[in-house]
Amino acid sequence: MAAAMETEGGDPTATILAMERHALDRWCKGDPSGFLEISAPDVVYFDPYQGERIDGLEALTAYYESLRGKVSASRWEIVQTHWSFTGDT
Repeated sequence: MAAAMETEGGDPTATILAMERHALDRWCKGDPSGFLEISAPDVVYFDPYQGERIDGLEALTAYYESLRGKVSASRWEIVQTHWSFTGDT
C-alpha cells in the first residue's frame, strides 16, 4: 500500500486525498468497494451503529456487502484535513 501512495514529487497527501475522493464518489453511488480496495488486510473499523468494532478486511467486506446498493448521496465534502506521517509510510 505504501508504494501506491507515492506521487510525482513525493507528496503522499495528494494521493491519499485522491484515493479518499474516489472511494467517496463510489460510496455515494452505493458501491463500497472503493474503500475496501484501499483498506489494509488488518483494517480496524468503528461504526457508531455497530455494537462492536470490525476487525480485518474480510469482516469489513462482509459488513460493507450488507450495505451495497443502499447508500445514496448527491454530494459529500472533506473538510479540515490534517496529516501526520511517522516513519516509513
